[in-house]
Amino acid sequence: MNRKLTSTVFTMMLMAGLLLSASAARADLSISFDSSNQTLQPGQTVAYFGTITATTDVSINGDNLSVAGLSSDDSPFLLGAPLDLSAGASWSGEFFTVTAPVDLPAGEYGGYFNVLYSDASGDHIAGPDAGAGDGPNFAATVPEPASLLLLGAGLTLMGRKVRRKTSN
Repeated sequence: MNRKLTSTVFTMMLMAGLLLSASAARADLSISFDSSNQTLQPGQTVAYFGTITATTDVSINGDNLSVAGLSSDDSPFLLGAPLDLSAGASWSGEFFTVTAPVDLPAGEYGGYFNVLYSDASGDHIAGPDAGAGDGPNFAATVPEPASLLLLGAGLTLMGRKVRRKTSN
């Protein structure tokens, strides 16, 4: 290979290594949900529980909670989580609640929950892994309303009655 091509390839490999090591270095605080996908009925409230684990000494400064179409309350985390976690320590508890409005249409509603924390190197944000990294890190599914089940049951009973009359 010529010298210029070798130098270019080496520089690209060095830059890729630096970028990958920088993204992997921020693993001071890990967050996991006990159940990141939950089902709720209109008007119902569900709670999301999880665990935070620190790999270095950290101070928890707060959280970011964003939910589309649902009401949310992060006070359980703010009131229950410790202010500091030492290296290797973890905390488990309720992070937040989500409430579906009574008139909420069926569908899947997602959101994000992140913890703001500080360590010896500065301020950071940590959140649960969203799988591919493109979607929300938790979801709340609102199924079809029970009225559709009642309609189906009524139509079935009417059909049986009509069938019974015609067979006699």
